[in-house]
Amino acid sequence: MAYAKSESVRVNGDDLRFLRKRKFPSAEAFAAACESVSVPTIYRAERGGPILKPYLGRMARELEVKTERLIATEGSANRIGSDLVLTGDWRGLYVATDRYGQPYLIREDVTFVQNGTRVEGHSEFETREGKMRDKFVYSTFKDNVFIGQTRSQDWPFPLDSALFALSGTRNFTRLDGYLCWFDLDTERPEFSKYILIRRKSPRADAELSEAQTLLDSEIKLMQVRRLVEAGYSFEKSVKLMVTTKEEEVATKRAAPASSKPNSVKPKLMAPQKVVAVSGIAVLDDDPMHRFFADGLADDIATDLARAPGIEVIPRASLPARDQAGTNSAQTHAQSHVLSGSMRRSTTHLRLNVHLTDVHSGKIVWAERIEYPTGANAAALEQSISGVVVKALCRELAVSAPETARLETADPVAYELFLKGRSLYLRGLYTHSMRAAEALVARAIERDPSFARAHAQRSICKSHLVLSTTQSGETGPVTDGVSDAERALSIDPDLPLGHAALGLARYAIGEYAAAELALRKAVELDPQLFEGQFLLARHLRLKGDRAGAAERFAKAVELRPEDFRASGLLGEELQALNRQDDATARFRSTLDLVERALQDHPDNAGALAFGAAVLADLDMPDRAAIWADWALTIAPNDCLVRYNIARMHAIFGDNKAALDHLQNAFTVPPVAARRLALWMQFDEDFAGLRDYASYQRLLNAEP
Repeated sequence: MAYAKSESVRVNGDDLRFLRKRKFPSAEAFAAACESVSVPTIYRAERGGPILKPYLGRMARELEVKTERLIATEGSANRIGSDLVLTGDWRGLYVATDRYGQPYLIREDVTFVQNGTRVEGHSEFETREGKMRDKFVYSTFKDNVFIGQTRSQDWPFPLDSALFALSGTRNFTRLDGYLCWFDLDTERPEFSKYILIRRKSPRADAELSEAQTLLDSEIKLMQVRRLVEAGYSFEKSVKLMVTTKEEEVATKRAAPASSKPNSVKPKLMAPQKVVAVSGIAVLDDDPMHRFFADGLADDIATDLARAPGIEVIPRASLPARDQAGTNSAQTHAQSHVLSGSMRRSTTHLRLNVHLTDVHSGKIVWAERIEYPTGANAAALEQSISGVVVKALCRELAVSAPETARLETADPVAYELFLKGRSLYLRGLYTHSMRAAEALVARAIERDPSFARAHAQRSICKSHLVLSTTQSGETGPVTDGVSDAERALSIDPDLPLGHAALGLARYAIGEYAAAELALRKAVELDPQLFEGQFLLARHLRLKGDRAGAAERFAKAVELRPEDFRASGLLGEELQALNRQDDATARFRSTLDLVERALQDHPDNAGALAFGAAVLADLDMPDRAAIWADWALTIAPNDCLVRYNIARMHAIFGDNKAALDHLQNAFTVPPVAARRLALWMQFDEDFAGLRDYASYQRLLNAEP
């Protein structure tokens, strides 16, 4: 039978939800226990809505309280007329990650002012990096749902924004839902449960205690999830999540690095000293630790390469599935592999490194190193690298190189530089390039004498000039030169500085000066990817196909995951009439492009480049889809248009190829001239050379 309207009652939603969560894991479980009460009814009751009294009685019975306790009383809601308002002081809680990627609880003081459905406000809170202040913008509260955006004054766009969606209760002491933002440490969107508690509500203390318990569980789940994503089993992830008491005691008792308590040093019998520096595994899967570990491996390789009598193969040259380096021993003719693992506790960083003889498979040298975690990251990397390199040189019976000068004494500047470089190395992806430039600019603000940061900003600026998108653009194209010259004024022998200067000269059409700078970079550091790749591109511009192929091949060895270096090597092999080798290279390039798009599906540059590769492999349907996708994302990018023109030319659609080329050339004169120089050696446009419009473009005529 139907119940009369008079039997409906309004519920004290806060108390109902508090009592339900203590006894039932979910609203679904509660609904099942109450019989005949639907899940939507449970949700409506917990939001303070009206429900039939018999339903409320069943809920009270299962919660073992009197029905009257769950009925809302007059004045329990905060209202203006009939509308609920957020105006007042609140306490906010959510989970964030520190600069080392560790999750921790943030408690913020929030103040709101509501006018109609529009809400304005701000929050203040302490993080491990200092005091922060966020502003609520574009925020709306309607029908008990609060949605909007927070903006931070401490981060540049687009890293300053977070989105939230929360729901409230009729008694109106609590809002909860989720907060979402882009996290540089994990390089992906992250989210956290977000809870707001009204400060002056009768149950504020109890609500805050319950919220903190929920978010503590969220922290543990986040730690376990990251370990599982890294490949650990669930059981192993739980064990790694918390440092054991035994490990803490061992860490406190451990001797400093200089005492070397666990060294094993048999004499090496290596006829050829070729050392492959493998990556350093991060056992706690901490994103910030991965930046540190990769930077440390690169520093060890760079320092070791400066020692006479040792040839070094950096970690990037080793296949991703061969992290130990032993499977590629014959390919690279190495005699030894240096590898290691790293773990951080709350007080110390523990690094285990060992050297393996490739021929015998035995560990011939090992070292356990510990440092306090509070040390300057740059100084810590240099110190560890120095310890490892000196020990290796002693065991390999060669002279140790001089210790390099510390680049920056500011740990935050160094971390910003590492993050910016990581974004830049994704490829010529405009969004990540701009974010990388913003990060290294912040590093320079903190330490104006940080030479590598100036060089990295120069490279980002020059790449953005090369992929210019506006025909009327008159931006400061010489900014890249200024930044590179500033880097070299600080450190005249900085390889990345010379590579940056070469790219900047190349970008503004000073090709002779560009070649001198790029050759200097390669001379100073043959293992620098930028030096080899940029010099290869310059040689291609001059028509030196064999020289370009040689340099592109070296660039591929240094960064096997770089699809542009791989694809351009395929083009040079094709120009040298090595068709079988070119086809194999194009297949490898397609795999790399697909991998890049899996991580960043909106990378228009990768889509357009991949469309031309698909054309080389005679896959017209996929090529057309990728081309359309690239044009939808970046219709005015000259490099996107150029590569799509290549795709059409390979398939014999000359009209479409010329249309896209014409669009690609609507750039400033210096960029059009560079594009024309590149195009004259592009074998894909052989079928267009008799067209007058093509010849006009080749001469860079308007």
